[in-house]
Amino acid sequence: MASPRPPLPTLLAPARALLRGGAGSLAIVAATALAQRVALPLAALWLGDRGERAAAAALFAAALLSFVRARAAHQLAQTVRLRLVGLYLGPLERGEVVPPPSSDAITARLATALPTLVSWAVEGVAVVVASAVAVPVVAALLAYALGPAALVPLGFAGAVGAAITMGTSSRVEAAWTRSFERSRGLLESMSAAFTGAAELVAHGRAGAEVERLRRGVLAWSSAELSARTASALSSWGALVATLAAALGASALLGEHTRLGGRGDDAYRGFLLVLSAIPTLQMLVAGLANLVYARDELAHVGSGLVGGRTTNRGAPAQDPAAFDPRAEIRVEGVSFAYAKESAPVLRDLSFMLPAGESLAIVGPNGAGKTTLLYLLLGLARPTGGRVHVGGEEPEPSGDRLAFVSQLPYDPPEATIAESLRAFDPGASDARLVQALSDVGLWSALVARAGSEAAALALPRASLSRGQAQRARIARALVREARLIVLDEPEAHLDAESTAELASLLQRLAGERRIIAAIHDRSLAAFAHRTIELRSTS
Repeated sequence: MASPRPPLPTLLAPARALLRGGAGSLAIVAATALAQRVALPLAALWLGDRGERAAAAALFAAALLSFVRARAAHQLAQTVRLRLVGLYLGPLERGEVVPPPSSDAITARLATALPTLVSWAVEGVAVVVASAVAVPVVAALLAYALGPAALVPLGFAGAVGAAITMGTSSRVEAAWTRSFERSRGLLESMSAAFTGAAELVAHGRAGAEVERLRRGVLAWSSAELSARTASALSSWGALVATLAAALGASALLGEHTRLGGRGDDAYRGFLLVLSAIPTLQMLVAGLANLVYARDELAHVGSGLVGGRTTNRGAPAQDPAAFDPRAEIRVEGVSFAYAKESAPVLRDLSFMLPAGESLAIVGPNGAGKTTLLYLLLGLARPTGGRVHVGGEEPEPSGDRLAFVSQLPYDPPEATIAESLRAFDPGASDARLVQALSDVGLWSALVARAGSEAAALALPRASLSRGQAQRARIARALVREARLIVLDEPEAHLDAESTAELASLLQRLAGERRIIAAIHDRSLAAFAHRTIELRSTS
């Protein structure tokens, strides 16, 4: 059974919130749409009352207004997009990544919400506002000077307009394709950000990633502006050509299209009707956009009006003062992802002396990943406390490296770009050393033919096992004092797992290692191993 449609009064608050900051652009879109729709029947009337120059001037002014309208629509669409994207990026920017967001669900929602609500604002609200004034004005003009239609000019003018539309359709389609490609790239980047949210926050790169995504929104809006401009040139070029063709055909037909009575030409009455039709079409299309977007507007309404709060709270200390190698105390810790859900961890306590490494073992669902989040400061316990060096932990940026089960993998990145995701200034030498340490470098060079070509290989070309090694290499690039790994043996074969065990033992002599693992053979690096059991 379908859910009931939200009543219109409940949508007023989210509508105002979504349009906040865009009232000026909306008013310009509505005013220009109104002026354009009124200008067409006026031009038809002025052919007889004021002459062809006055009519041509009205049409030319209406055509120029298309560019004003396109610019205002661009600003309004950009405002709506930034507000929507900000709504979904807010938790990432605030460091709220526990429980991990469902990247597929969020990007699927944005794929629907962005075009639907942009159309709701630009082609819905603004158009209905314009139509509310334009329809009665145009109706009054029709009542004043309606005349019989001339069928021959109508057919000829329609053919000319269709020819213009078909001739420019390829350019318009190409412009919109570029806009859609921008939107697709933005959504893929957002998917990567949500998937790798824990790593981004842990490495102190969440703010930079959010800013990069905002720049992607602006680039998308610019591409759409180009598409709207191309559409304006096509549609108004076709319309002006249609009207010119109708005038020429009527002039050639002479007496065959002339009526008596007040001395008005029949073709002027027909042009008046023809020029008034888009006004009614505009009203119908605007109302359809409003109705179509009701469910989407209701869905984002609570977030737009009330906002969302973080589950982490304010930092207890300056992250720059956090020492990831300090003593760790976990005292009576419990954690549940929601108030009504069963705890993942219950009354957990242990102490890890300063500098010592830790292995966390246990079955799936025992809370290994959750404990890592608590130690990293990505979440706060619902009971008990976690202290590192006597303070609550905070994501410390360049002081740690985190290899998550939900890694941040930028779309279409090369291996070098992926390795530099959290250290943009890392040298090629550091990248090569990290890849060598995980046993991947020689295979990449053999495959690519040279060191430069190896770093330029697409990250997506790696096998699952190679991709996992590359993510561990990315942690080594950071040269951090703490390396945290969540099931690093995932997708590795037996030989690679043995090499990983050796690598962890070597690294543990220089840095603190905390790893959640399934394979107990990897625990040799650790000073202490704790075993978690499922609380269910």
